[in-house]
Amino acid sequence: MLNYIEANPTASQSKIAEALGINVNTLKSAIRKYRRNGIIRRVGTSRKG
Repeated sequence: MLNYIEANPTASQSKIAEALGINVNTLKSAIRKYRRNGIIRRVGTSRKG
């Protein structure tokens, strides 16, 4: 998962889940854990507004 995200940094969560053959909710849960533990971070503008 982390290798795919690193190789495809602009990919959406749905595209990542599809490429990895996993449920998007499983991916979202893993990404939350990675963010909490400082393994990954969101880069770019806020999704708000």
